[in-house]
Parts: sequence; structure tokens; C-alpha cells
Amino acid sequence: RRVRRRSVTQFRRRLRRLREAYARGAADQARIRATVHSWLGHAGHADARGLSRGLLADVVFNRG
Repeated sequence: RRVRRRSVTQFRRRLRRLREAYARGAADQARIRATVHSWLGHAGHADARGLSRGLLADVVFNRG
């Protein structure tokens, strides 16, 4: 099974928005953790281990 391209695109956008919100102080670690775990649960039904690692490898959350 594969993850739909649209799901991957939406998750990338969601990560970008969360990273920006975290930098502003508008998002906390619990919200980020919930979003990432939700994606991993969704992607876990497909053969997407490498995709998940690739998407999350380059994302760094910094304040300010």
C-alpha cells in the first residue's frame, strides 16, 4: 500500500505551519507531538517507513 501524494503534501504543509507557529510561540510540543504521531499512525498502514523518516529528518523546531 502507498500513502496518497495529497496526504504527503498536506502533511508537509502542516509541518511547515507548525514549525512557524512554534517559532512564534503559538504552538506547543504537545500539539506537534500529536500531529506527528497521528501521521505516523496513518502512514503505518502503508509501506511508508522511509517516507516518514525522510519527511521528519529535515524538520527542526526552534523558538524565536
